[in-house]
Amino acid sequence: MTLKQLLTIFGKIDWNQTSPDFLVQGVISDSRKVTQGFVFVAVPGVSSDGHDYLKAAVDQGAAALVVTSTAKIPSRYSGAVVQVLD
Repeated sequence: MTLKQLLTIFGKIDWNQTSPDFLVQGVISDSRKVTQGFVFVAVPGVSSDGHDYLKAAVDQGAAALVVTSTAKIPSRYSGAVVQVLD
């Protein structure tokens, strides 16, 4: 599945330098398991907030980030970003 096929269910997508035709390797919310080509979904939780692990996901090769806030996205990140409602 391409990134465009997966993410078009969302309204606004900031593609940055990522091709919409990029083949997604998987979708995951555990930053420890992100590998090159995965979409990382930062889930805010009661005891832990996935946004605190955006740097780790980026360092491990996340191709796209799904977030409720863009505040913690590393400035050097050049992949796709989808901001969703909380």
